Amino acid sequence: MLGNPVEVYLYGTQYMTIILAFIPMTAALLYIYVPVYFRLQLTSAYEVNVLFIKYIFIHEHNNMPKLWNTSENIIKLFSCF
Repeated sequence: MLGNPVEVYLYGTQYMTIILAFIPMTAALLYIYVPVYFRLQLTSAYEVNVLFIKYIFIHEHNNMPKLWNTSENIIKLFSCF
């Protein structure tokens, strides 16, 4: 909050577009994300990640995500060279 006057002074109306974008973003969060988190009884987005990983990787019969993750890591490894 203390840096906002400096940002407006330096970037002017461009910074105002960022501030105006918060209005639809807040509405989207309020009507889309919050009801989903409330129904799942979650308090954080990190819990979604943990639940997803547990669901995907604990089931022994489901090897496709493991295969996908392995192939993706191999592609990333070779793309670095």
